[in-house]
Amino acid sequence: MGHAGRRALVVNPGAIPARLQFMVNPNLIGRFPRQDWWREFDLLGILDCGEADRLDEINRQAAVSGLPVFTIDHHISSRGLGTAWIEPDASSTGEMTLRLIRAAGWPLTPGAAQSLWIAIATDTGRFSYENTTPAALEAARECLLAGADPALVTAHIYQSITAAERFLQTRLLARMEIRESGRLALSWLTADDFSDAGPGSETTEDLINLLRDTAGVEVALLLSELPDRNGSIKASLRTASPHDAVRVVEQFGGGGHARAAGCSLPGPLEKAKQNIVSAAAVFFSGD
Repeated sequence: MGHAGRRALVVNPGAIPARLQFMVNPNLIGRFPRQDWWREFDLLGILDCGEADRLDEINRQAAVSGLPVFTIDHHISSRGLGTAWIEPDASSTGEMTLRLIRAAGWPLTPGAAQSLWIAIATDTGRFSYENTTPAALEAARECLLAGADPALVTAHIYQSITAAERFLQTRLLARMEIRESGRLALSWLTADDFSDAGPGSETTEDLINLLRDTAGVEVALLLSELPDRNGSIKASLRTASPHDAVRVVEQFGGGGHARAAGCSLPGPLEKAKQNIVSAAAVFFSGD
């Protein structure tokens, strides 16, 4: 039972990534085999995702079932579902959620503070991106005062790279192409790469940083042929100012932030690569 006298349940159909399992009690994660599981509830809350087609199948069914929905999101491309609170100037959904906790007068428990710290720290690139605002730092300070442990988070998230991830990094770097006079970095991972890497290789979110952090690179593109996406290709895009990543991915139904965005592209991989590179050419068309 929550602080507002309501029973709340987190619904997640997949496995929790290994590096995040330290912060999650698996007994609190719901899995519903019935197709109409949402009939037991009065409200569906969606955080950090503003479009039904970006949800997993289980939660997408709930979102379009007629159940009242509210959305908390900070992506500039978000359309929102149901009653939507969308604030692109916020550093993270974590920062926004902390504001909601304050407004409701709920206590900030150490466990909640730890989770919100992770949300804020990861979305600001450990307080290094442009969205590291005074409000973000104040929210982080509040989490620290409530019991968040930054060293624990760093150890589990940033200092726990698996052998499978290292394997993918080597494949990615071996294929890296530098184009547009050093301003664009491109690489890709195939289904065979993920198969060869083995269990634990499904998380690709941080891999693109290897491309983005290359000196002189303003635009980084990574395509991933993930085995569970029915032939579609995951495209991740990172940009430096003034390039707006959303400008490219929204052409393919994607979204995100000005500096970090993504989308899904139809396969095969070579065609997806051609499509996203052609779309990214807009950044260099005025040269």
